[in-house]
Amino acid sequence: MLWKVDYNEIRLSTVNKKSDSQVSFKTQSMERDGSTVSMSNPQPHKFTMGYYRGIVVAIKRVCKSHVALSRSDHLEFKQMRDLSHENINLFIGSCVDPPNLCVLFAYCSKGSLQDILENDDIKLDWTFKQSLLSDLVNGMAYIHSSSLVSHGRMKSSNCVVDSRWVLKITDYGPSALLHVQFNSRDSEEQEKFKALLWTAPEILRVHEPPSRGTQEGDVYSFGIILHEIAFRHGPFPAERMISKDIVGRVRNGESVPFRPLRFRDTDVDPSITNLMEMCWAENPNQRPDFNGIKTYLRNHNKDTVGNIMDIILKRMERYAINLEDLVEQRTQALLEEKKKTDRLLYQLLPRLVMN
Repeated sequence: MLWKVDYNEIRLSTVNKKSDSQVSFKTQSMERDGSTVSMSNPQPHKFTMGYYRGIVVAIKRVCKSHVALSRSDHLEFKQMRDLSHENINLFIGSCVDPPNLCVLFAYCSKGSLQDILENDDIKLDWTFKQSLLSDLVNGMAYIHSSSLVSHGRMKSSNCVVDSRWVLKITDYGPSALLHVQFNSRDSEEQEKFKALLWTAPEILRVHEPPSRGTQEGDVYSFGIILHEIAFRHGPFPAERMISKDIVGRVRNGESVPFRPLRFRDTDVDPSITNLMEMCWAENPNQRPDFNGIKTYLRNHNKDTVGNIMDIILKRMERYAINLEDLVEQRTQALLEEKKKTDRLLYQLLPRLVMN
């Protein structure tokens, strides 16, 4: 089976690698000779950077003592290996031999979309945001037309960005391995409910939801991500409530459905806020599909639609300007610190020594 990974062939990075978006892929431990690796006490919702057969990979540790894969799970792994799309992160394989259960995806150097949106040093104009949105919609339309049918765990942390600023959807596949298990500790319960902030209300109400969610549920999740991209404030940013209470209000189905606040005093086009509201409609049947979303965005952003190379060049140009601004800011800060140090030194040492 091409998707099966031999754990002994995995090598973890020997450094604490941070991407340009400052996401941490934390190395847990490595034997001195580099022949074996161990990921003790991993965080179940984090990835570790490593190497597999010369490929840089993101390793997701599965915190389970064992996993029973069904025939359909085996088929799904094969289907994942067969996926091929620019906006789908490459599935490398999985190790299903206890205790070293893990899943490997291609490593994307810019980190997750969530990390990028939370990094104030990264400036994103609307053209840039639209490019990320286009990538996301194209990737989801591909998944919905594929044998996987749906994703089921869509959120901004499951969208990663590569070195060319192309967004790719990741963490798709069998829930038997990829479903995160949390302990009953308060901190982990908070993480559990935080992970549900992107989940559609009809799925929250089901005791045993579909293992891969639904297409309508994915559209709801996209609506929350769209809000994150547009406003850069995270999901449900204006609510002074813990995640558990937010999830409870979404699940309950209030007379006016509880959704993230739309910031009316920003320069976000009303067509985008309208799309959000369509995507997170309480009735799943009233939500558009991703082909409809693609058409909607194309019709409402005609002025910024261009050749893919133009978009890539704009991405690179924007990134280069961003880097230049950061270097200039850091250089000025360094010069100011040097001046302060020189003044302090001048005060402490005799004038003759300074001369």
